Amino acid sequence: MRLKAYQLLTALCLYVIIPFGNLLAETKLPYLQTFPIISADSLGVYFRNETWTAVWRYGLGRPACVPCSLVRPPEPDKNRAVFYKGDRFFVSGDTLSWAKGIVTGKTYVLPNPTDDALRELYKVGGLKPQATLALGEEMGPIAAGSDRIWFGLVLFDELSQAAVSGLGWFDLETERFVRLYSADIGRLRPRWMAVFGDSVLVLCSFAAQQEENSRLYLYQIHSGEFLETSPRDLGIAGDHFLSALRSGDSVFFSTDYGISLWQPDKPARNFATLSVSARMPVGLSFLTFEPEGEVPFDTLPPGVSTRIWWQAGEWVEVAVPRPVQGFVSSESWAEFGEIWQKRYWDCPQDSCFARIQIPMSGEPQAADFIHTPLTYLDSAPEGVKIGVNAAWVRIQDVVPTFVETQLHR
Repeated sequence: MRLKAYQLLTALCLYVIIPFGNLLAETKLPYLQTFPIISADSLGVYFRNETWTAVWRYGLGRPACVPCSLVRPPEPDKNRAVFYKGDRFFVSGDTLSWAKGIVTGKTYVLPNPTDDALRELYKVGGLKPQATLALGEEMGPIAAGSDRIWFGLVLFDELSQAAVSGLGWFDLETERFVRLYSADIGRLRPRWMAVFGDSVLVLCSFAAQQEENSRLYLYQIHSGEFLETSPRDLGIAGDHFLSALRSGDSVFFSTDYGISLWQPDKPARNFATLSVSARMPVGLSFLTFEPEGEVPFDTLPPGVSTRIWWQAGEWVEVAVPRPVQGFVSSESWAEFGEIWQKRYWDCPQDSCFARIQIPMSGEPQAADFIHTPLTYLDSAPEGVKIGVNAAWVRIQDVVPTFVETQLHR
């Protein structure tokens, strides 16, 4: 699809260049943090999940994770009011209020649904035209631009529970409403809106299942096109939008891959929790999965960010300060060596790991690794000598850190 109003680009400004598309080509990374709740105040933008809050201060280059217990973000904006050209507009149910100054204002109620709106409702609900209906209609969220007040719309029938969503606008010059319903949206509900130039963005989702069902729609004012757009159409890393927040000319998106900053006519910036750091020195260990075992190995210094290789339960496999050398049998290398040298191994996550014998204090110590590249070094009497840049750390001992990623097509 063509999104003329945005001049969408996919090249990114990077601090650390990681081709995101390649990383996710084979598997969904289990350690990516999602932040479905967004709010903002005069200091910055806050992205929350149950454990962490990602704080992005205005003017800073990237967000930082802190425990939810250490920060109190404001509550999310319900997007039911907007200021435009000095006046305040807000919606409640099927009513739009236009406040001019402190004491004067007008109230406008949506007229009866049009035949086009009913046609879309019949289509979504599988209703017959002669069906008995108990109609209701609600506005919200709300946005402003192009001399119009824009709002999400839901038309529903209380008897059949059929519902259809869309967007509408109130023309400030003619003081009339216009509706645009779409059966393609189905039972999704508008949750957020923003107007940029001659285009309107509308984020819709099921309230109880935001991650799997959120969709972003774009309405082009001049052409009248109303089409779904994907995260990658906007240069955003992710398969699903979780939520959005506008601040000035910027939109902050939360996705199932991380968080992103989008601005018209600029490359999007994407951040994902692809690394961790420690606030104080924490122990790194070698693990064995079958049987379970743990051997202390090294220390991760405080303030040092290290990339994540994988996550298994309460343990995170990370890059270590100094690479490790060990041995695998010649037979195992002949069978699995080609797989083990890749970034992601073509085998089930729960049953595929490489057991390496690592010399420690004169005694070989068994250590298991998964989804981290093993480097062939040499053949030896002990087997095949390999190098590996990984160890394990407990997830509660480290803090997720963001890496700016390149959306690679």
